[in-house]
Amino acid sequence: CIQAPHVEQQYGPPLPSSLNRPHGVFVDKRSGDLLIPDTDNHRLIRARVTPEGVYKAELLAGSEEGCKEGKDNEAQFRYPYCVISNSKGIIYAADTDNHR
Repeated sequence: CIQAPHVEQQYGPPLPSSLNRPHGVFVDKRSGDLLIPDTDNHRLIRARVTPEGVYKAELLAGSEEGCKEGKDNEAQFRYPYCVISNSKGIIYAADTDNHR
């Protein structure tokens, strides 16, 4: 696990202070945010550092292990492995064990 120091949660349900096997981390060039597939926690996280130096984390999608289309917490993944965003800010994730 990777320990995320001094994470201040911004939105959504509580986040643990650690990621579990993050893979395919992507830097969003538009915002400078990190998009993190938190693989073994079956979710996508957005992380940023504010100008004041505070780490902020936000749950983008995923609520529990599963296979379900949806927005935000309605979506379910099974080992998301890689994430990217396009020039319009649309985020795409490789949902490994759901083969999508």
